[in-house]
Amino acid sequence: MKLIEELEQAPDWFAALSGQKDRLVRIDEYLANREAEVPVYPMRGRRLAALKETPLTALKSLWVAQDPYPKDHVINGNVVPAAMGLALSTLPGIPVQRSLKNMYRELQDDLGYPIPDSGDLTEWARQGVLLWNVVLTLDAGVSKSHVKSEWAQFTQAVLEVCNEQAPSFVFLSMGGDSHKMTELIDEERHRIIKTSHPSPLGARKASKDGSFCAFMGSRCFSRINRNLKDLGRSPIDWSVLAK
Repeated sequence: MKLIEELEQAPDWFAALSGQKDRLVRIDEYLANREAEVPVYPMRGRRLAALKETPLTALKSLWVAQDPYPKDHVINGNVVPAAMGLALSTLPGIPVQRSLKNMYRELQDDLGYPIPDSGDLTEWARQGVLLWNVVLTLDAGVSKSHVKSEWAQFTQAVLEVCNEQAPSFVFLSMGGDSHKMTELIDEERHRIIKTSHPSPLGARKASKDGSFCAFMGSRCFSRINRNLKDLGRSPIDWSVLAK
């Protein structure tokens, strides 16, 4: 499935991002060249899943991480990538990845909810959490292998649309690549929470200058809901994954 065809399945995003069609064609060409040599994750048909699961008009919290999970797993004899188009999320049956394990630990520490068994975050996405990566694809097994594509420019366009057209939301910005994107967000209309990336390497590292806190201990889940309340928006039910 072409990226334009995926985007058509998210009608409000398709309209808002109409100026990005040529860029998506170029990204598709880039991906086709990579796929001639190596598997590319997530698989076709899931690369814009975040836009399909979270309509622009329903956006409550924008999460921007870095790039997809690079690993894959063998399930019933089939090779299945961990990356499934929603940042930090995996399909049912795939082991919960280390970054998400840290997020679940923080969720439990913050709100006392049980740690979910599955890494599938679709139900959060359907409540208005846009689960986005700065770069949406990679070569199988190789982190940051598609940084030379135009994904970062497309991400900038997505964030500009969020800033200008979405109702007031809370931006959870995780990691250095994501922090660079916060300048695109109007803090008079929206709110920003900046943390380190939840990966094992960065989850407990705060900035020396105080510009962002460590992800672990950030209490980002309760902070998002407090900010949503201040913005006149309804809260997100973070416990839904464990029900």
